[in-house]
Amino acid sequence: MIFYIQTENKKHCFDFGALAEIGCRQMKWKYKYFQDVSEIPYNPQHIVVGSVEQTLKYWEGRVQAPAAIDLLDFKQFLGREVRLIKSSEFLQTQKTYPVFAKPYDVIKAFDGTQLMSEFDAHLVLQHLDVVLAVQPILDIVSEYRMYVSDGRILTLKFYGAGDPLMFPDKNMMMECFDFAVQFLPHRSFCLDFGVIVQNGWTKTVLIEPNDAWAIGNYGLEPYMYVNFLKSRWLQITQKQ
Repeated sequence: MIFYIQTENKKHCFDFGALAEIGCRQMKWKYKYFQDVSEIPYNPQHIVVGSVEQTLKYWEGRVQAPAAIDLLDFKQFLGREVRLIKSSEFLQTQKTYPVFAKPYDVIKAFDGTQLMSEFDAHLVLQHLDVVLAVQPILDIVSEYRMYVSDGRILTLKFYGAGDPLMFPDKNMMMECFDFAVQFLPHRSFCLDFGVIVQNGWTKTVLIEPNDAWAIGNYGLEPYMYVNFLKSRWLQITQKQ
């Protein structure tokens, strides 16, 4: 098993790559740098730590990339309406702004974003043909990411802007965790929770679930992070 970490001129492209290197050193696992995955001989136990684009390029013709975890499977934890609509139809029919939109059926077609006006929408979506998950913009006061691997919670980490003392509701998070480990076949994944203000009250909602095969690190200990990545990566590649 070798971890291949994306760099440019031997400098890390991403902070999570640097943390993966530290984790490999802690675990005494082999690692190498790469700039383009075409440099890497394919092997199911060669683990790429880099961009989504580089990972998909490495898998192309060899491994079927997993579909994104369906947000609507977790609708009881969302606390908001999520509307699915083709991007072309959205551009023709949407009259009310701002809204939040992200790709629903294509991984990383673009980053989820706030569309503040019709001009914004055309700027982001005019050349895309994807299904969107359109949602109201949430008043988020804090966000936490739960890392889950092999049926247990590794840690919960504050990320993004907001107040780290506004902690999510434990009972709601545990209900979501219990559902996720029963429902998802994934050996590793994340659950992102937000504390939002709605009608003058705070409440905890699931922002989104995320697969573990190409995901950043918001504070997981490096040795835990590489184990977290390895668990999901080998589950994916050894199925092929």
